[in-house]
Amino acid sequence: MPPSDTRGLRGASLPIGLMLAIAPAVAVLQFRAVALLTVLGFLAAVALHGWERRRLPGARGPGLLPWPRPAVLAPVLLPMGWLLASAAWSIEPGRAATTALTLGLYILLGAMAARAVAEQPPHRLRAVLRCLGWGLAAGIALALLDHASGNWLRAAVRGISPAEAPPNLPFGLKPAVSIIAVLLPLALCLPHAHPAVLPRALRWALLPAGLLTVLWLPAESAKIAVLAGLAAMAAAGCWAPGWRAPPVPCWPLPCWRRR
Repeated sequence: MPPSDTRGLRGASLPIGLMLAIAPAVAVLQFRAVALLTVLGFLAAVALHGWERRRLPGARGPGLLPWPRPAVLAPVLLPMGWLLASAAWSIEPGRAATTALTLGLYILLGAMAARAVAEQPPHRLRAVLRCLGWGLAAGIALALLDHASGNWLRAAVRGISPAEAPPNLPFGLKPAVSIIAVLLPLALCLPHAHPAVLPRALRWALLPAGLLTVLWLPAESAKIAVLAGLAAMAAAGCWAPGWRAPPVPCWPLPCWRRR
């Protein structure tokens, strides 16, 4: 895409932006749908990246696919190799091997989608960040509403009343809050993105509201997920070549400018 094209979501940024816009809300309403949603989003991002590359003069071969750098991918996939090897002495070797391969392929696909988005021009990255901001806002609002109403919202999605809900229904919010918590560190970017991608009040309120949600709702794993998100951001800042970090820990999308 030529630099003069300043349209928002295009190419690989389109499915990732849409995925981030709806994933937090989908996770609250029916968290089992998130796996399918992310796989479709990752596949679409990789496919659109290859389609755009194919239109460039002289593009062919492996360059059409956004393969992640081995230095980034190896620390994540090596444990998957150990899981696959450990299937040899597992009680259910077939199930253990299938789980390891599925998780490894999911990580590889996500890394390819991340590489595809990282190669997008700055105006597209701002559009992705805008989608993330609105998606987090929707997910946080729905999670707080559901918890405050005694899980009325999620019971209604399932076609039952709160009185008829199974005892484990409140615990269904745990995976949703964990997803919100993993994405929440990226909200640090919102007040410092130029030009602004969200209204001022929402930019500054998103992080405190998200932290309140993580602390208030019964999801211990979400508190660990916040640390995991911060660790991922720190790792991305250390390994991303050519980027200058802003004055806050917002390394994956740092101020939209290169050195």
